[in-house]
Amino acid sequence: MFEAVSRDSIADQVARQVRRLILNDRIAPGARLPAERDLAQQFGTNRNTLREAVRLLEEEGLVRVRQGGGMEVLDYRRAGGIHLLSHYLADVEDPARRAAFVIEAVALRREAMALVARLAATDHSDRDAADLQAAFAALSEAVASGRGVAAADIAFHRCLGLAAGRLVITWLVNTLADAFERLVRDGRLWGVEEGYLDNLRAVLDAVLARDPDRAAEAVTRHFEAADEALVQRIQSWGPQGGT
Repeated sequence: MFEAVSRDSIADQVARQVRRLILNDRIAPGARLPAERDLAQQFGTNRNTLREAVRLLEEEGLVRVRQGGGMEVLDYRRAGGIHLLSHYLADVEDPARRAAFVIEAVALRREAMALVARLAATDHSDRDAADLQAAFAALSEAVASGRGVAAADIAFHRCLGLAAGRLVITWLVNTLADAFERLVRDGRLWGVEEGYLDNLRAVLDAVLARDPDRAAEAVTRHFEAADEALVQRIQSWGPQGGT
Protein backbone atom coordinates (compact mmCIF):
# COMPACT_ATOMS: atom_id res chain seq x y z
CA MET A 1 0.00 0.00 0.00
CA PHE A 2 2.82 2.42 0.84
CA GLU A 3 5.92 3.37 -1.13
CA ALA A 4 9.41 3.69 0.31
CA VAL A 5 10.48 7.32 0.64
CA SER A 6 13.89 8.63 -0.35
CA ARG A 7 16.70 8.99 2.20
CA ASP A 8 16.40 12.79 2.36
CA SER A 9 12.64 12.73 2.93
CA ILE A 10 11.08 14.35 5.97
CA ALA A 11 8.11 13.42 8.09
CA ASP A 12 5.60 15.48 6.12
CA GLN A 13 6.30 13.39 3.00
CA VAL A 14 5.34 10.29 4.94
CA ALA A 15 2.24 12.05 6.24
CA ARG A 16 1.37 13.15 2.70
CA GLN A 17 1.12 9.56 1.46
CA VAL A 18 -1.14 8.52 4.32
CA ARG A 19 -3.23 11.68 4.02
CA ARG A 20 -3.75 11.16 0.30
CA LEU A 21 -4.99 7.62 0.85
CA ILE A 22 -7.39 8.78 3.57
CA LEU A 23 -8.78 11.75 1.62
CA ASN A 24 -9.33 9.55 -1.43
CA ASP A 25 -11.24 7.04 0.75
CA ARG A 26 -8.73 4.28 0.11
CA ILE A 27 -8.43 3.78 3.86
CA ALA A 28 -11.84 3.78 5.51
CA PRO A 29 -12.67 5.41 8.83
CA GLY A 30 -12.17 2.96 11.67
CA ALA A 31 -9.42 1.07 9.87
CA ARG A 32 -6.23 0.33 11.78
CA LEU A 33 -2.89 1.17 10.22
CA PRO A 34 -0.07 -1.39 10.44
CA ALA A 35 2.01 -1.52 13.61
CA GLU A 36 4.61 1.23 13.96
CA ARG A 37 7.56 -1.05 13.18
CA ASP A 38 5.86 -2.52 10.10
CA LEU A 39 4.74 0.88 8.85
CA ALA A 40 8.23 2.36 9.21
CA GLN A 41 9.59 -0.58 7.24
CA GLN A 42 7.08 -0.06 4.41
CA PHE A 43 8.07 3.57 4.12
CA GLY A 44 11.75 2.74 4.32
CA THR A 45 12.25 5.16 7.19
CA ASN A 46 12.98 5.07 10.90
CA ARG A 47 10.44 4.99 13.71
CA ASN A 48 11.23 8.49 14.93
CA THR A 49 10.39 9.95 11.53
CA LEU A 50 7.24 7.86 11.40
CA ARG A 51 6.16 9.11 14.84
CA GLU A 52 6.57 12.71 13.69
CA ALA A 53 4.43 11.97 10.61
CA VAL A 54 1.77 10.39 12.80
CA ARG A 55 1.82 13.45 15.06
CA LEU A 56 1.09 15.64 12.01
CA LEU A 57 -1.80 13.39 10.99
CA GLU A 58 -3.17 13.44 14.54
CA GLU A 59 -3.14 17.25 14.54
CA GLU A 60 -5.11 17.23 11.29
CA GLY A 61 -7.78 14.94 12.74
CA LEU A 62 -6.98 12.11 10.36
CA VAL A 63 -5.74 9.44 12.79
CA ARG A 64 -5.89 8.65 16.49
CA VAL A 65 -3.19 6.75 18.34
CA ARG A 66 -4.77 4.33 20.82
CA GLN A 67 -2.71 3.26 23.80
CA GLY A 68 -1.68 -0.30 23.07
CA GLY A 69 -4.05 -0.45 20.11
CA GLY A 70 -2.16 1.07 17.21
CA MET A 71 -3.36 3.86 14.94
CA GLU A 72 -7.01 4.24 13.99
CA VAL A 73 -8.09 6.19 10.91
CA LEU A 74 -10.71 8.85 11.69
CA ASP A 75 -13.52 10.14 9.49
CA TYR A 76 -12.02 13.34 8.06
CA ARG A 77 -15.53 14.62 7.30
CA ARG A 78 -16.32 14.63 11.02
CA ALA A 79 -12.92 15.18 12.65
CA GLY A 80 -11.18 17.40 10.08
CA GLY A 81 -10.95 21.18 10.01
CA ILE A 82 -10.36 24.11 7.68
CA HIS A 83 -6.63 23.31 7.71
CA LEU A 84 -7.40 20.34 5.42
CA LEU A 85 -8.73 22.61 2.67
CA SER A 86 -5.43 22.95 0.82
CA HIS A 87 -4.61 19.27 1.21
CA TYR A 88 -8.01 18.24 -0.11
CA LEU A 89 -7.61 20.39 -3.21
CA ALA A 90 -4.12 19.02 -3.79
CA ASP A 91 -4.73 15.35 -3.06
CA VAL A 92 -8.25 14.37 -4.12
CA GLU A 93 -8.02 12.63 -7.47
CA ASP A 94 -11.64 12.29 -8.59
CA PRO A 95 -12.49 15.25 -10.88
CA ALA A 96 -16.16 15.36 -9.86
CA ARG A 97 -15.31 15.47 -6.16
CA ARG A 98 -12.68 18.15 -6.75
CA ALA A 99 -15.04 20.26 -8.83
CA ALA A 100 -17.82 20.06 -6.26
CA PHE A 101 -15.41 20.97 -3.49
CA VAL A 102 -14.01 23.95 -5.38
CA ILE A 103 -17.54 25.25 -5.93
CA GLU A 104 -18.18 24.96 -2.17
CA ALA A 105 -14.87 26.67 -1.43
CA VAL A 106 -15.51 29.66 -3.71
CA ALA A 107 -18.90 30.17 -2.06
CA LEU A 108 -17.20 30.18 1.36
CA ARG A 109 -14.56 32.60 0.11
CA ARG A 110 -17.19 35.01 -1.20
CA GLU A 111 -19.10 35.09 2.08
CA ALA A 112 -15.95 35.25 4.22
CA MET A 113 -14.39 38.07 2.23
CA ALA A 114 -17.54 40.18 2.55
CA LEU A 115 -17.10 39.99 6.33
CA VAL A 116 -13.38 40.69 5.98
CA ALA A 117 -14.02 43.79 3.86
CA ARG A 118 -16.58 45.06 6.34
CA LEU A 119 -14.15 44.66 9.27
CA ALA A 120 -11.24 46.12 7.30
CA ALA A 121 -13.30 49.21 6.50
CA THR A 122 -14.12 49.66 10.17
CA ASP A 123 -10.84 48.84 11.87
CA HIS A 124 -7.88 49.29 9.50
CA SER A 125 -4.86 51.26 10.68
CA ASP A 126 -2.84 53.83 8.74
CA ARG A 127 -0.24 51.12 8.15
CA ASP A 128 -2.94 48.80 6.79
CA ALA A 129 -4.15 51.55 4.46
CA ALA A 130 -0.63 52.07 3.10
CA ASP A 131 -0.12 48.33 2.65
CA LEU A 132 -3.43 47.97 0.81
CA GLN A 133 -2.58 50.83 -1.53
CA ALA A 134 0.84 49.35 -2.24
CA ALA A 135 -0.69 45.91 -2.86
CA PHE A 136 -3.23 47.37 -5.25
CA ALA A 137 -0.50 49.30 -7.09
CA ALA A 138 1.46 46.05 -7.47
CA LEU A 139 -1.67 44.31 -8.74
CA SER A 140 -2.29 47.08 -11.28
CA GLU A 141 1.28 46.74 -12.55
CA ALA A 142 0.88 42.96 -12.82
CA VAL A 143 -2.31 43.35 -14.85
CA ALA A 144 -0.63 45.88 -17.15
CA SER A 145 2.34 43.57 -17.76
CA GLY A 146 0.29 40.37 -17.86
CA ARG A 147 2.69 38.69 -15.44
CA GLY A 148 2.17 37.57 -11.86
CA VAL A 149 -1.48 38.64 -11.66
CA ALA A 150 -2.60 35.67 -9.59
CA ALA A 151 0.15 36.14 -7.01
CA ALA A 152 -0.53 39.88 -6.79
CA ASP A 153 -4.27 39.24 -6.42
CA ILE A 154 -3.69 36.83 -3.54
CA ALA A 155 -1.27 39.28 -1.89
CA PHE A 156 -3.91 42.02 -2.05
CA HIS A 157 -6.49 39.81 -0.36
CA ARG A 158 -3.99 38.78 2.32
CA CYS A 159 -3.51 42.50 3.07
CA LEU A 160 -7.26 42.88 3.29
CA GLY A 161 -7.31 40.06 5.85
CA LEU A 162 -4.64 41.76 7.93
CA ALA A 163 -6.52 45.05 7.75
CA ALA A 164 -9.52 43.40 9.41
CA GLY A 165 -7.50 43.55 12.61
CA ARG A 166 -8.44 40.14 14.00
CA LEU A 167 -5.99 37.27 14.13
CA VAL A 168 -8.59 34.56 13.58
CA ILE A 169 -9.85 36.40 10.47
CA THR A 170 -6.29 36.78 9.18
CA TRP A 171 -5.71 33.06 9.62
CA LEU A 172 -8.93 32.23 7.79
CA VAL A 173 -7.97 34.48 4.89
CA ASN A 174 -4.48 32.95 4.80
CA THR A 175 -5.95 29.44 4.73
CA LEU A 176 -8.23 30.34 1.83
CA ALA A 177 -5.39 32.13 0.07
CA ASP A 178 -3.09 29.11 0.40
CA ALA A 179 -5.78 26.86 -1.04
CA PHE A 180 -6.55 29.10 -3.99
CA GLU A 181 -2.86 29.65 -4.63
CA ARG A 182 -2.62 25.92 -5.28
CA LEU A 183 -5.62 26.09 -7.58
CA VAL A 184 -4.36 28.90 -9.78
CA ARG A 185 -1.04 27.19 -10.43
CA ASP A 186 -3.07 25.49 -13.15
CA GLY A 187 -3.56 28.21 -15.77
CA ARG A 188 -6.97 26.79 -16.68
CA LEU A 189 -8.35 28.00 -13.38
CA TRP A 190 -7.06 31.55 -13.45
CA GLY A 191 -8.67 34.46 -15.19
CA VAL A 192 -9.97 37.94 -14.53
CA GLU A 193 -13.56 39.02 -14.93
CA GLU A 194 -14.63 42.02 -16.97
CA GLY A 195 -13.98 45.15 -14.93
CA TYR A 196 -11.59 43.23 -12.64
CA LEU A 197 -9.40 46.15 -11.58
CA ASP A 198 -12.38 48.51 -11.31
CA ASN A 199 -14.10 46.02 -9.00
CA LEU A 200 -11.08 45.76 -6.73
CA ARG A 201 -10.51 49.50 -6.83
CA ALA A 202 -14.08 49.87 -5.54
CA VAL A 203 -13.20 47.52 -2.66
CA LEU A 204 -10.08 49.53 -1.83
CA ASP A 205 -11.85 52.88 -2.04
CA ALA A 206 -14.68 51.73 0.25
CA VAL A 207 -12.25 50.33 2.82
CA LEU A 208 -10.16 53.51 2.83
CA ALA A 209 -13.36 55.57 3.15
CA ARG A 210 -14.31 53.46 6.19
CA ASP A 211 -17.62 52.52 4.61
CA PRO A 212 -18.26 48.90 5.70
CA ASP A 213 -21.53 48.43 3.78
CA ARG A 214 -20.04 49.65 0.51
CA ALA A 215 -16.88 47.58 1.08
CA ALA A 216 -18.91 44.39 1.62
CA GLU A 217 -21.04 45.10 -1.45
CA ALA A 218 -17.97 45.79 -3.58
CA VAL A 219 -16.12 42.63 -2.58
CA THR A 220 -19.27 40.55 -3.09
CA ARG A 221 -19.74 42.04 -6.55
CA HIS A 222 -16.12 41.22 -7.41
CA PHE A 223 -16.33 37.62 -6.25
CA GLU A 224 -19.72 36.97 -7.81
CA ALA A 225 -18.22 37.82 -11.20
CA ALA A 226 -14.92 36.03 -10.53
CA ASP A 227 -16.58 32.91 -9.16
CA GLU A 228 -19.02 32.65 -12.04
CA ALA A 229 -16.08 32.57 -14.45
CA LEU A 230 -14.22 30.08 -12.26
CA VAL A 231 -17.17 27.71 -12.01
CA GLN A 232 -17.58 27.79 -15.78
CA ARG A 233 -13.94 26.77 -16.18
CA ILE A 234 -14.36 23.97 -13.64
CA GLN A 235 -17.47 22.65 -15.40
CA SER A 236 -15.54 22.62 -18.69
CA TRP A 237 -13.10 20.07 -17.27
CA GLY A 238 -15.36 17.21 -18.24
CA PRO A 239 -14.98 13.61 -17.01
CA GLN A 240 -11.24 13.65 -17.52
CA GLY A 241 -10.74 17.10 -15.98
CA GLY A 242 -9.15 18.15 -12.77
CA THR A 243 -5.61 19.01 -11.89
